[in-house]
Amino acid sequence: MKLLHTIILLLLTCAVFAQDYHYSQQYATPMLLNPSMTGYSSCNGRISAQYRNQWASVSDAFQTTSAAYEHKTLQENQFINGFAGVGLALFNDQSGSGYLRQTSVTLSAAYHFI
Repeated sequence: MKLLHTIILLLLTCAVFAQDYHYSQQYATPMLLNPSMTGYSSCNGRISAQYRNQWASVSDAFQTTSAAYEHKTLQENQFINGFAGVGLALFNDQSGSGYLRQTSVTLSAAYHFI
């Protein structure tokens, strides 16, 4: 019973983050939009990079840069019915004069049942 309470306590104290509402190129990196999409593609690996410079004529423009790599692993075999995906994403968003800036490094993993 103590183990069950410990597991529940650990699950309740973990922070979970999903998408950032400023990110407008979610079609190019599905892993940043929805972490469960990690490794879900027709190829074994996917590399993506985006750069956005919004309102470039303004002196303090909004800039967003991101890069990601995800890899399909544990492919289907006689013991496993599905596959897993692991990924790494780097994200930097600077809004205006630099007072509002977000930089993150994200590790993601997902298992896909088929």
